[in-house]
Amino acid sequence: MCSCCMPPKRAKVKGNKKEQLLIILIPITIAVASGLYILHLGLPTQSETQTGVEGSNIGVTVGSNALDFTLTDIEGRTFRLSDHKGHIVIINFMATWCAPCAVQTSNLNQVYSSYASRGVVIISIDITPTATNEMLREYKNSSGAEWIFALGSDVGIKYQVLSVPTVVIVDRTGVIRFRESGITSASTIANVINNIQ
Repeated sequence: MCSCCMPPKRAKVKGNKKEQLLIILIPITIAVASGLYILHLGLPTQSETQTGVEGSNIGVTVGSNALDFTLTDIEGRTFRLSDHKGHIVIINFMATWCAPCAVQTSNLNQVYSSYASRGVVIISIDITPTATNEMLREYKNSSGAEWIFALGSDVGIKYQVLSVPTVVIVDRTGVIRFRESGITSASTIANVINNIQ
């Protein structure tokens, strides 16, 4: 049979069929698992972000009543955000591996030394799912921080934190008055606190 009558050769695809299938299935599996994980932890629902039990504006944006959460700190004490009502609360979403977060922690050290005696509360929440209390305790000790540290990847998801550090400041009545991603200077935080008081 001459070459013109022979069926064309199919281009060879590298790898066997199992490898080809894995190349297709792995990204799909990761995407589905990530989606299910987020759904399992629960992003704020319409009711959580817009109306509370009594019709109050509960959410995670400036002007909203801060979405409450419960965490256990690295010392084993369980607390709720709402336990600190009547105080100005600075929530610092962070990660121990994040270099800008170390700068943010240093800025918060300055704020803490000036405002802790005035009842300002700082809560640093590590949102890395693989972080441990030991890692966070080591970070806290090495940075000289004296405020609350806790693990809370689920809280990070509920607060729609897309990057670290992210600082959220809640006033004495529980309303979010400030939110910023990236490094927030000590002077900016001090100005927010002074404007609230």
